Amino acid sequence: MKKGKRIKNITIIAITANAANNEAENCLASGMNDYLSKPIDRDDLRSKLNRWLTLAEKKVVELEFVEEVLPECKSDAVIDMGQLVRYIGEDVTKHKHFFGLFLKTTPESINALHVAYREQSLTDIEFYSHKIKSSAHTLGVTGLSLLCQQLELGAENAEWDKIEVAMSKLDATVSAVDSSIHAYLDAFGGLTDQECLQQTLPSLPSWK
Repeated sequence: MKKGKRIKNITIIAITANAANNEAENCLASGMNDYLSKPIDRDDLRSKLNRWLTLAEKKVVELEFVEEVLPECKSDAVIDMGQLVRYIGEDVTKHKHFFGLFLKTTPESINALHVAYREQSLTDIEFYSHKIKSSAHTLGVTGLSLLCQQLELGAENAEWDKIEVAMSKLDATVSAVDSSIHAYLDAFGGLTDQECLQQTLPSLPSWK
C-alpha cells in the first residue's frame, strides 16, 4: 500500500492477535505506525484514531518544511523524548525493548538502502527509506526520520540531486542515532533482557 503512487503517507494501524509474542513489535519494525491487540476494544480504537488524526496536520507541516528542518537536527538531540513517550508511553522497559528491536532490524534496511542507491533503484530507495522513516518516527528518532522522508520524496519524484544530498548525510546520521540510543539504554542499565541483547549485538557492525 505504501509503495503505491496514488496515495501517500498512509497511516497503518495493525491488528495483532497476540501482542505479548512480539507480534506488535514486528508490526512497528515492518513500517506500520501503530497496532491494536485482539479483541478490539472500542475505546482503544477511538483513542488510536483520535491520536493519528490529530497528528495528520502536523505531519503535513513536516513534509512541507523537511529541507529546512534537516540541517538543524543535531547529534546531541537525536531522540525526541516527547514523541517517544507519545507513541510508546513512559515505561522505560518498553523503550528499551523497542530500541533493542530497532537496533536489530534497522541495519539490514540501511544496508539495503545503500545497495539501492548504488544500483540506482528508485523503487527500492523509496521502499526502504519509508520503512526506516516509519520506525524512526515512532521512536522519536526525528533526524533519521526526516532524512528518510527526504529520500522517499526524492525517489518518488526521481530527483537524484536531493537523493544524493540525503545519502551523503545518512551514515553520519545513523552513527549519531546509534550512539544516542546506546547512551539512553546505558543510562537505564543497558539491554537487560538477555534475549533482546543476544539478538541485537550481532547486528551492530552492519550500521556502517
